[in-house]
Amino acid sequence: AGAVVNWFHTYLPGWEWVGSIIEIIGETGMAVGAIFGIILDNLLPGTPEERGLTHPEWVA
Repeated sequence: AGAVVNWFHTYLPGWEWVGSIIEIIGETGMAVGAIFGIILDNLLPGTPEERGLTHPEWVA
């Protein structure tokens, strides 16, 4: 993640804060998992039933 910060510092002077935000998000496992979950949830095909998002009738 440090390479991202260095890239913003070298190529985009004044935008170091963007690299810092990306670095912080990249170091937080929960945030990375949430981002991947959102992306995969919207990209992978399938009905809600095929993806396991529905409950059987017998579950109350």
